[in-house]
Amino acid sequence: MRAVKDAEFLINWVDKLGLICEPQNKIGFLGSSYFLGIITSMLFVPALSDTYGRKKIFCITMMVSLIGQYGLITSDSLYKSTLYMILVGMTWPGKRVTGLNYILEFLPEHLQKQYITVFTLFDYPSILFISLYYQYVNPDWYPMQALGVVLSAICLAYCLVLMPESPKFRYLRQDFESVRDTVAWI
Repeated sequence: MRAVKDAEFLINWVDKLGLICEPQNKIGFLGSSYFLGIITSMLFVPALSDTYGRKKIFCITMMVSLIGQYGLITSDSLYKSTLYMILVGMTWPGKRVTGLNYILEFLPEHLQKQYITVFTLFDYPSILFISLYYQYVNPDWYPMQALGVVLSAICLAYCLVLMPESPKFRYLRQDFESVRDTVAWI
């Protein structure tokens, strides 16, 4: 059930999950669970990408992200939302570490620093723009969450259908024929 818009307040999980009377530690744990997911998966996700490949781990990460984001949209309880928030947090290393390495391994070395600079210039200010969106355009959480699901699905489909495995990963596995194919694709 969606809350009625009130221009003074954000329309967020407080209304959706009935958190007005919940203890503050439960509400705080919902937000902290995102970081719990990040810390937990930082222990193994980057290493998995070195073992199984950047593409496979990145695609699995995006699938888990879709499950977590969709779960946050449909969840009707604090406990389910906390679980989905942990799942979304667990995708951070796959997106930020594995995904960034995956992209960088397709670029010539002299362009990698420029890409990281551009990525940083556009990625982190997005938090500011999202805050401004909530302040001045629409205080409802749903459109941004739905946009996240759509963009994640597009990214996953693009990666699954069009992107080959990282040439560096294939080279380290001594799969030189695949490296040649990937370099030709690039």
